[in-house]
Amino acid sequence: MWQEVFEPGAFDSLDGTDPQRVRVNREHDRSAVVGSVIRFDTHDHRGLVAEVRIARTDRGDETLQLAAERMLFASIGFGIGRGGEQLDHVNRRRRVTSARLDYVSLVMSPAYSGARVLAVRSAIAPISTTQPPHGYRCASTPPSAGPDSG
Repeated sequence: MWQEVFEPGAFDSLDGTDPQRVRVNREHDRSAVVGSVIRFDTHDHRGLVAEVRIARTDRGDETLQLAAERMLFASIGFGIGRGGEQLDHVNRRRRVTSARLDYVSLVMSPAYSGARVLAVRSAIAPISTTQPPHGYRCASTPPSAGPDSG
């Protein structure tokens, strides 16, 4: 089994990107969109942090409830361009130095033990420009965690 590590700054390419173009889905199913990203923090010590807005739909409400009860975890779909990784075949370690984020996914079983939903806000809270009422924050890529399985 290979261990995968995301280096600090691996997602710096997101700086200046319109985060709302990045969709949120369930179980890595691109057809199961439940929301979009509002804001990224690529410099958080925990790894890549995303604040997302979840749609007010039956699936969105279910997603928020499951996340609030700690039954869903954060994950991502990403790509690595030429020169964006360092492979250590002897120790079976892949060090990601530069990656492109494709989407955020809420899953039952994350690949990284530190990938989680950090907070869920109430859908009935007053609307605020700094705290979207229907969303959560998630840390997707711990800077030095390896996958639990795979």
